[in-house]
Amino acid sequence: MEELSIEGIQHVGLYCRDIQKSAKWYREILGARVVEEDPFHIELQLGKQALVLFEAAADSLIAGGLHHIGLTVDPERRDSFERTLDLFGVQLHTFGARRGFQDPDGHWFHLA
Repeated sequence: MEELSIEGIQHVGLYCRDIQKSAKWYREILGARVVEEDPFHIELQLGKQALVLFEAAADSLIAGGLHHIGLTVDPERRDSFERTLDLFGVQLHTFGARRGFQDPDGHWFHLA
C-alpha cells in the first residue's frame, strides 16, 4: 500500500450568512484577493492558500461553520492517493470536476 502524500491545505470552505459582506471584510481587513466568483461561492486568495465562501440560508444553523477543506495532492500521484483511500474503505464522491471524501465525523475534504 502506498503512503498518502498530502502537500498541504489548498483552501478552506466556509459557510457565511452573506458572502458579499464576508468577502468585503476579508478583502478590506485581511487584504484577500478575489480569484473566482459566481452566485454560489467566492474564492479568495490569502497568501498561498485560498478561502472559499459559500452562502448559507439566513436561518441556517450552519452559517459561520465549515463547508470543506481542500487538500493539495500531487496530480501525478492523485490516482494512487485515491486507490489508497479506497483500500481503507473511504468512499470518494464527485462534485463537478472535484473529488472528495468525509472523515468519521462527516467533515468534507476535497482534493485540489
